[in-house]
Amino acid sequence: SDRNVDEGEHLVAIGNQLYLFKVSERYPSIGVTVLVPVATSTSLSNTFKVGDTGAVKLGQTAVALVSVTQERVAIGAITAKQEFGTVTGKGGMVTVRTLETNIDESLVAGVPLVNAFGDLIGISTAPTERGAFISASDITGLLAQKATSTPAN
Repeated sequence: SDRNVDEGEHLVAIGNQLYLFKVSERYPSIGVTVLVPVATSTSLSNTFKVGDTGAVKLGQTAVALVSVTQERVAIGAITAKQEFGTVTGKGGMVTVRTLETNIDESLVAGVPLVNAFGDLIGISTAPTERGAFISASDITGLLAQKATSTPAN
């Protein structure tokens, strides 16, 4: 999220359908806002498969899906994996990493980064630097623990 004060309900386009979601959790230190469907009948079966950040190698090809509406992508490589911060959860500390790339695009928050197999490996957020993405597998680990955010520095 590029706005750490997101609240309320939001219409989200998935394919050709619009769904109503509401904010359920916010992690401002890593720029992540979690939305859940308002209707219990909302089916989200066409989601990304999340790739394991531990398996990502330096030099590996990465594709940022810059704009679906303009059909534009940015292709680059993983140039670094670094710790971005830590989040304290019920199960302990979760280290949140960034995947840095040589993608030199001005990205808005929420741009997905996928590997050559189409697995989601990162998401751009407002706190990350240009060409850096928060690890998608770290975000899913965070959500699995229902954690609360604490700054790393």
